[in-house]
Amino acid sequence: MVDLEDGPGSPFKGKVSDFIENHHWKLPNVRSPLLQRIFEKIRDIKIPLHACEDMCLWSLSSDGSFSSKSAWEDIRSTNPKVPWATLIWNKKLQPRASIFGWRMAHGKLPTDESIQKRGIALVSRCSLCGVEVESMDHIFLQCSFAEGL
Repeated sequence: MVDLEDGPGSPFKGKVSDFIENHHWKLPNVRSPLLQRIFEKIRDIKIPLHACEDMCLWSLSSDGSFSSKSAWEDIRSTNPKVPWATLIWNKKLQPRASIFGWRMAHGKLPTDESIQKRGIALVSRCSLCGVEVESMDHIFLQCSFAEGL
């Protein structure tokens, strides 16, 4: 049997065939909760009844070879695509304009209203018209100055 827990940094040189005996999985008892979960998944894999050669295949690529790109694409979390993303993340825009657009789309601009929501008391008046409370809706949609643009 192959020793799986040699020590940190020691390379493992076993083969799949080292863990098969009489067409059944022969996995060692381990204390590591991670290895226990991995072994549970392995036991669900059916062993072929005919002899076959061990080989490394990376399931996340079409040709079976590993790439850091395919690994990254698998582990990173992605949000659903939004229709306005190409308008904001555009090569023709300066990065600061893209970041401003993203912050505006997500309601993250530092208006007086958003600062007040964080518990900071301030008297708020729109610096453009001097009438209403400074909020994103007011600045971009309701302010008489914005309507004039």
